[in-house]
Amino acid sequence: FSGDPTISGNIDIDSAAIAVIDNRQSISGNVGVNDKLTNDASITDDVGSNASGNLGFNVASGDNNTQDNAASLSAADASFSFGMADAEVFVNQSGTGNATLNQGVTNMAGVGGNAFNNASGNIGVNVSAGTGNLQANSLSMAVAQPSTGGGGGGGGGE
Repeated sequence: FSGDPTISGNIDIDSAAIAVIDNRQSISGNVGVNDKLTNDASITDDVGSNASGNLGFNVASGDNNTQDNAASLSAADASFSFGMADAEVFVNQSGTGNATLNQGVTNMAGVGGNAFNNASGNIGVNVSAGTGNLQANSLSMAVAQPSTGGGGGGGGGE
């Protein structure tokens, strides 16, 4: 958001919900020497099949891999007149000053089989093999719903 908004009057907030994730990951100053290795990372078979909701999966092999699944959910009670909901995710991943020497190394990563078959919802999947992979899945949701108030309505007739 930017600018200089002007607001006048009173807004009485009678409920608030705030969820914040501040995730920081750093891989720095590492040295790896690999000779004739096989790095495999996979999700297969029926992993996550028929699952629902907020699902996070991280699978990694190799050197200096960083993975993250972050979710921030916020909801203000709908029974109040004015609500404020705020959900934020901050992810900072850093990989600096790392050195990896690979000789005869095979890297493989994959998702296969019936993984996540018929799954629903927010699904975050990180699969990596090798060196220096930085991966993130983030979700931020906020809901503030004013109450609909009393009254009802409808008229019926005789």
